[in-house]
Amino acid sequence: MTVNAHTHLELGGFAHLLPPPEGSPFVAWIQTLIAARHTIADDGLLPYQKAVEAGIAALRETGATTVGDISATGASVEPLLDSGLSGVVYLEVLGLEPTAALQRLRETRAKIETYRQRENSMRLGLTIHAPYSCHPDLFREGAAWCVA
Repeated sequence: MTVNAHTHLELGGFAHLLPPPEGSPFVAWIQTLIAARHTIADDGLLPYQKAVEAGIAALRETGATTVGDISATGASVEPLLDSGLSGVVYLEVLGLEPTAALQRLRETRAKIETYRQRENSMRLGLTIHAPYSCHPDLFREGAAWCVA
């Protein structure tokens, strides 16, 4: 069994932004990534889906059988559930404004519950992004839901 424990398959289309230029500040690189993601927002999930398909093919080519994928859009969920790979797709939530962040958390939990009806060797989970991008209430409620 070969494991790739932390992928972002939907971000494969942004590989040209990786790694960040030598000496690049982290915040500037994140802003570049966010701006690039906004340029494809009008195309819906299609660019992400193409990146996911290419990522799944690359996983297979390298002999990976198990994956931990982080998905902000959900574009990797269906393809990974259908892929025959094992692992977990973590739906990611972030947000510093508490009301909006907690609403996103509720929506994401509902999606996870729906997708869990289709789980096989690929499961669904929740991940909260990072302390610099999430309100403390989001961490508390997200963690409480995961523990429950």
